[in-house]
Amino acid sequence: MGRPGASPDAPALHLRIRTGGRAGEVRRFREDVVDVGRAEGVGLRFDPESDLHVSGRHARLQRRDGQWWVRDLDSRNGTFVDGDRIQDWVPLAPGRTIRFGWEGPEIEVLAPGAAAPEFRQGPSRMAVGATALGLVAIAAVLVASGRAREAERAHWEEERTALVARIDSALAADDAAVDAAVDALEGEVEGLADALLDSRRRVQAFQRRLDALAEAGETDQRELQDLRAQIDDATATISGQRRAAALDAPALLGRIRPAAVMVYTEFANGERSVASGFAIEGRGRIVTNRHVVAGADGDRRVSRVGVQFSGSPQVWPAQVERMSPRDDLALLRIQNLRGENPTVTQLNTRTDTLARGTPVLMVGFPGPEPSG
Repeated sequence: MGRPGASPDAPALHLRIRTGGRAGEVRRFREDVVDVGRAEGVGLRFDPESDLHVSGRHARLQRRDGQWWVRDLDSRNGTFVDGDRIQDWVPLAPGRTIRFGWEGPEIEVLAPGAAAPEFRQGPSRMAVGATALGLVAIAAVLVASGRAREAERAHWEEERTALVARIDSALAADDAAVDAAVDALEGEVEGLADALLDSRRRVQAFQRRLDALAEAGETDQRELQDLRAQIDDATATISGQRRAAALDAPALLGRIRPAAVMVYTEFANGERSVASGFAIEGRGRIVTNRHVVAGADGDRRVSRVGVQFSGSPQVWPAQVERMSPRDDLALLRIQNLRGENPTVTQLNTRTDTLARGTPVLMVGFPGPEPSG
């Protein structure tokens, strides 16, 4: 099916999110193009942490040819309309379902609608009849207008209720449990408690703004949409911060730190530097950054390399075994190693399996003295 043509008179699109991290929300779109995904800035954004089958920009909803259409944007897991995977533009109709990824969230089209009916009056024989018909038409328009306002208000209340629920969820975590988790980090994550408090204050400010809009009786959809985007960002941030606070940092450091190393390099011109690395196997293979042994431009020649394990006074000589031409990575090999060295276990080389917001604990030697 080819690309649909433009039609500015097509109605707004009403959707209900049936499954996924934002299940139960009802959305309405008036703009002509709505991108769907987990990335910031898309019109219909799914939960970036739980709806992992959805790509950053997964699909596009577009108002064309007097109705709404959907198309996949070369997503990793595909887009399905009524259970069938789509390859091109597919028209939407009330009751159709769209699933983003085979096991991803599903939405239902509630009311793509049709163009507003036109009131046409045929020729009349009597002026009184024409006047009466005109009055009836005016009354019908007023009734329709009142109903439209009621529907607008009801839709606004639905969206406000959904946003309040998201705010309540963001603020509902057990503060004592979060504080205990932050204390358990024992200073390993600097500033995390302050960041959590700042995020909570942001979310509380959004709640006050929603309450003010409700009290004033305002139904500004644009302002509501801006608030929704800000609330999405704030709740995602606070969720990530809570997961970071829940990390068992002492236990993780106990497993990782023995395999962390300090890398000493001396270049041909006599300059020296100190950096970090970690052991990936017990026969002395160390991963570090390429710029550590080749300089920022990749054209420096290293004359000597030394490796010192965490908690050990001995510095082992090493040589550069390989450097990545694309990534800032280099592989070192310790020379004259006796026995086996500690290594990092469960190494994950698939960065695409990590969801946005996954907490990260950084371990290295940023200064002259080993530290976590």
